[in-house]
Amino acid sequence: MSNADATNQDSNIQIPRRGEIMAKTVDATARAINLTLLAFNDIVWRLNRKEAVYVNLVNESTTTTIYLQASPTPDVDMDPAAILLATDPASFPLTHGYPLLPLAERSFRVQRDADQYLIVRTASSTAKLVLTTSSDNSPRLY
Repeated sequence: MSNADATNQDSNIQIPRRGEIMAKTVDATARAINLTLLAFNDIVWRLNRKEAVYVNLVNESTTTTIYLQASPTPDVDMDPAAILLATDPASFPLTHGYPLLPLAERSFRVQRDADQYLIVRTASSTAKLVLTTSSDNSPRLY
């Protein structure tokens, strides 16, 4: 797959399709959503299949931030309070999550062989996360 193909996939955004929309409650307990159970564009996950798909994630809460990370494993040790001290060396701790702010929407490219789980949680309270497929599947870039 060429860079032009990836750019085409990114610009070829689809409307959410019936049967490819998931709304899920997220609370202060970290949980792993098994993405291998989902058939994106009617294509089921298969081990060692090098493909990617864009998904949209929407936080429908008006007040609660959702923290998330993609993972090849269902480890649920993400901690919204985790932070490196100013004196700590630069690193990517496994416990850090990406903040999806209230009423925010983000598009992410899921590499299906690596991003098998979506780990989600809030710091407190609950929120509603909506996940939709937003592009055709394509081979993964290397």
